[in-house]
Amino acid sequence: MTGHGRLPAGGEGFKTDVGGEVIRRGFNQLGRIVILGDGAKWIWGLADTLFPNQPQIVDWYHAAEHVHRLADIVEAALQDKTTWVQARLNDLEAGNTQAIKIKPLSPS
Repeated sequence: MTGHGRLPAGGEGFKTDVGGEVIRRGFNQLGRIVILGDGAKWIWGLADTLFPNQPQIVDWYHAAEHVHRLADIVEAALQDKTTWVQARLNDLEAGNTQAIKIKPLSPS
């Protein structure tokens, strides 16, 4: 399977099952399908395979969880972790996803 991630063990059968349901339910005939997931790479990989070029959105619960994890990772660089987390959650709620994008560090 191509895409961002690999299916969990035994997942090829799941991919086949989902692909069959896509056709059976007529989703392949829709012009736009939005994929909602938890951010797992294998889900985005499956979505890329079954629904190429369609929007993929992380659900609110998992997006908030990812913000908290990120804060734990960069805590030393934050003046106030709690304030930073709340500001990022407010950004998400307001639809300001650009405010939480992280740029990769350039090699020195």
